[in-house]
Amino acid sequence: MKRAFYIFVLPAFAGFLFLYWQLNPREWSFFPKCPLYHFTGLKCSGCGLQRAIHDILHLDFVSAFHENALILFAIPYVGFGFYLDQKKVLTAKQFLLRRKLFGITAIWIVFVIVVAYAILRNF
Repeated sequence: MKRAFYIFVLPAFAGFLFLYWQLNPREWSFFPKCPLYHFTGLKCSGCGLQRAIHDILHLDFVSAFHENALILFAIPYVGFGFYLDQKKVLTAKQFLLRRKLFGITAIWIVFVIVVAYAILRNF
């Protein structure tokens, strides 16, 4: 599984990052639009994510925060989880940290944060 990950997923991810670095989603219409925002005018927790990724890749963190503040917190969280997942052996401390940050309770906390963010950003 890890071999397939390195052969297929990482190059695809690098390609998407290159695409978002080169092309500004504000200026190109082929980037997908949020259907919830299109039909209701309400912003979901993912609205602005593509523009925020473009801004982060250009080191414009203030604009990225204005587009989607959640991404600035999600990137280190997901990155740390990916780091722990790629380690072959975890120390006892790392194992406990992984269980606390990515266990079932943490999943529910993240879910509540994402839903609350989606609700609060529309006021």
